[in-house]
Amino acid sequence: MKSIFQIFFLLILGVQFSGCNQEPTLQKYFVNHQNDENYVMVDLPAGMFLSFNDELANADQEAIESIKKVSVLAYPLNGSNTANYESEVAVLNKILSREKYKLLMKIGNTTKGMRIAYLGEEKAIDEVVFFGNDSDKGFIVARVLGEKMNVGELMKLVGNLENGDIKLNFKQFESTLKKLDEIES
Repeated sequence: MKSIFQIFFLLILGVQFSGCNQEPTLQKYFVNHQNDENYVMVDLPAGMFLSFNDELANADQEAIESIKKVSVLAYPLNGSNTANYESEVAVLNKILSREKYKLLMKIGNTTKGMRIAYLGEEKAIDEVVFFGNDSDKGFIVARVLGEKMNVGELMKLVGNLENGDIKLNFKQFESTLKKLDEIES
């Protein structure tokens, strides 16, 4: 009886360990590089930069309210970190090519590119991911986290941002914007 219990225990333990997903995730990638001096990381709650406008359509208000946080991780090339650039881009490409990420758009070539993907269902998105890379400047990954975000509504929201129908308040994090602007330079 004792040996049956031991076998059963070992079987359960084996299932537990084999069931653990050891594949890299974007969240783990962010966590693993948040304190790395080669990276710049910024976490922004949506309320910090979106100011609500009473004249917005309800759909735009809902799209804004569905965004909870934006996390940005950038890897600006500075001469001393170019050796790792391609391997880091390969890791991110591998993560984003997994089946759970649904591709919205991909453009570019082997030296410059951009990819936008999402997690969740089209009308209930949990995360939108932007990944842009340039072999001369570096790369940037942005995660837009929310609850039940809608692709169509988010695209309309972007259009309204371009038209100036939505005000963005950047004063609260001007120093962060300066860091991101340095990455583009």
